Amino acid sequence: MPEERIYVIPLRKARRSKRYKRSARATKIVRQFIQRHLKSDEVKIGNDVNRKIWERGAERLVPKIRVRAVRKDDGSIEVSLAESAVEEKKEEKKEEEEKKEGEGRK
Repeated sequence: MPEERIYVIPLRKARRSKRYKRSARATKIVRQFIQRHLKSDEVKIGNDVNRKIWERGAERLVPKIRVRAVRKDDGSIEVSLAESAVEEKKEEKKEEEEKKEGEGRK
């Protein structure tokens, strides 16, 4: 059964590096944080996390990022934005409600 956790990862340390390397460093910080807390070497960072880090460019970082880490059965870890998970669950509930309403109309 997959294990799921939500973390707020501080990215302030990335500001210590050169301006044009800050977003690349932030990606490495996210990977190291997840490896340290979930004890796994195989970490897959999702496109949504990468877009969030790079959305303001390479030089201007967000100070922290909220992510959802899911450990798969094979031991690998997938990282995605925590906000996107909440939105997905809301969409699923809406779809279920629409199906129930559609069945009631028949």
